[in-house]
Amino acid sequence: MTAARCSATARTGDQCGKPAIPGGATCRVHGGAAPQVVAAAARRIATAAVRAEAEALLGQLGLEPVDDPVSEIGRLAAAALATYEAAAARVNALDGIRFTDAKGSEQLRAEVAVMERAMDRAGRLLDMQAKHQAQREGDPDGAVERAVAGLIALGDSARARNEAA
Repeated sequence: MTAARCSATARTGDQCGKPAIPGGATCRVHGGAAPQVVAAAARRIATAAVRAEAEALLGQLGLEPVDDPVSEIGRLAAAALATYEAAAARVNALDGIRFTDAKGSEQLRAEVAVMERAMDRAGRLLDMQAKHQAQREGDPDGAVERAVAGLIALGDSARARNEAA
């Protein structure tokens, strides 16, 4: 494999003929030795290695590309909603949502943070699904109304759980 040439221009106006540093665009003379350039080049090399490993692993597993992203978003939204439901049940069983740590600082319980993250994630995924469904159907009002109905149902189920507890 041939190293890329430095992208800098020499005093003559021609492109520098020296090889660029690995992962970089310039040679050491034209800035490739600067610490931030060396660090960025190392990040690019590491990212490329991880990407290559991931692609090799996906190839070994024989995974197929996603044919229907809207359905996959729906599946992820369902998982996020299930996580929200489980976390909400744990939060409802707590005596309080805050506690005092060993240093005397007041902290929010982890269950509350997990519930909030799952709720946010489910909301984003449902919004994404509604937008894609609207584009697919050419009926934005109907898709958005269905998504809103789903969010209302989520709130109703949480409210019913709170009342039952």
